[in-house]
Amino acid sequence: MTGLRLHLLVPGLLGPLSRQAQDPGFVWPVAPALERLLARSRADPDNDSLGTCLFRLFGLTPPPGGELPSAALCRLGEGLAADAGCWMHADPVHLHADRDRVLLFDARHLELDMEQARRLADEVEAHYAEDGWRLEMVRPERWYLRLPEPPALRTHSLEAVIGRHIEPYLPEGEAARNWRFRLNETQMLLHAAAVNQERAATGLRPVNGLWYWGAGVLPPTPLEAPFTAVWSDDPLSRGLAQHAGLEPRPQPRDLAQLLEVAAGGELLVLLDRLQGPLLDGDLAGWRRGVETLEADWIQPLLSALGRGPLERLSLYPLAGRTYRSTPGAMRRFWRRRRPLRALVAESADS
Repeated sequence: MTGLRLHLLVPGLLGPLSRQAQDPGFVWPVAPALERLLARSRADPDNDSLGTCLFRLFGLTPPPGGELPSAALCRLGEGLAADAGCWMHADPVHLHADRDRVLLFDARHLELDMEQARRLADEVEAHYAEDGWRLEMVRPERWYLRLPEPPALRTHSLEAVIGRHIEPYLPEGEAARNWRFRLNETQMLLHAAAVNQERAATGLRPVNGLWYWGAGVLPPTPLEAPFTAVWSDDPLSRGLAQHAGLEPRPQPRDLAQLLEVAAGGELLVLLDRLQGPLLDGDLAGWRRGVETLEADWIQPLLSALGRGPLERLSLYPLAGRTYRSTPGAMRRFWRRRRPLRALVAESADS
C-alpha cells in the first residue's frame, strides 16, 4: 500500500477546556507522541468549526447572506432519503433560567425516548401546520424540520451554545425577528405539553425548547468526490460523503484497523470521542480520551510517517490551527516538543 494521505479530524483534542483545567492540581494527559507530532508539523492557522471544516474539505461555501445546509446533509447521513426541500435542525433542548441568563442544555442527558419525542414533535407540527412545517427524526435527540422555503437566517450550531447563555447565539438576518419569536413561542408550547408534565412527575427535566439552525437545501452534486473514503459516525460527514457518491464507513477503532483495509488515496477520518467530555465539563473523561488516542492513533501515526505507508497527514484539532506532517517533517529532531498544557493554552488564545 502506497500513497496514503490522511485527513484526521479530532474536535476537542486541544480544547477548549473549562476553567477547572487552570487548577494547579489538574492532571494533564501523558501524550509525548502527540507533543512530538505537533512540534515537527507545520502549523497553519484556521478558525474552522467542525461543520465549516467539513464543508470546506468537500468544496462547499455558504451562499451570500445565508448559511451552510447542515440539516439537509445530516439527514442523508442518518440514513433518510434525499429530499429537494429545505431542511433545518430543530434539536430538542432544556432551557434553564439562571438569574439574568437562559442556559441551554442538549438532550443527550435528558433521558428522552422516541415515544415522548414523537408526542412533543406532533404538538409542534400541529401548532405550525398552517406554516407547512413537518418534523422528522431518527433519534430522540436529533430532529429535522422541513420548511416550505429557506429562511433568510444566520444561525449557530447546537454544539456552539451548549451550556451557554443563548442571547449571543440567537438567529440573525432578515428573518431573525420572526425566528426569535418562534423560539419563544415553541418554548411556551412545550412548557405546557403533557409529556413535560409527566416528566416532571418522575423528576426528569422538561424538554422545553427547540434549537433551530443549519437551514438550507441540498447543494449541487459535486463532479468528483474529494476523498477516496470517509470513515465517521458523524451524520454531517457521512451525509457529505453520500452526497459526493461515497459509501461512508464506521469510525475505525484505531489506526491499525484503518490500515488493514485502506488501499491508499485521500482518506477522511473523524474521531469525535473527545467532544462529549468537553461539552459536559468532564475533564477526567477528556484526559482518558486523549491518552487512548495517544496509544491507538498518535504513536502508530508516527511510525506510519517514519517508515510506513503514510505520505501525508493533516490533523485538524479545530482549535485555531491545522497541523500538516510528512515523513521528511518527522526528521526535524531539533524541534523540541512543548507540553500539552502550553499547546492547549495557545489554542485558547488563537
